[in-house]
Amino acid sequence: MSTMVVELYEALTKAGVDEELAKQAAKAVLDTEILATKKDLAEMKTEIIMWNTGTLLAATGLFALIVKLIG
Repeated sequence: MSTMVVELYEALTKAGVDEELAKQAAKAVLDTEILATKKDLAEMKTEIIMWNTGTLLAATGLFALIVKLIG
């Protein structure tokens, strides 16, 4: 268990919550923790770069069209 989950468990038991219920609550927090791995971050970085490139190309094309229509 992570430190935060252990601290939550200890705080709940100190507050008078039944140990089994405190354990279940701490496990529920553990199940909902979403952490990104280095692979997840690398994939996200690649996706952001692709979207930025596409947006830049679209904006450049739109600008060129406007210049052609005006000029």
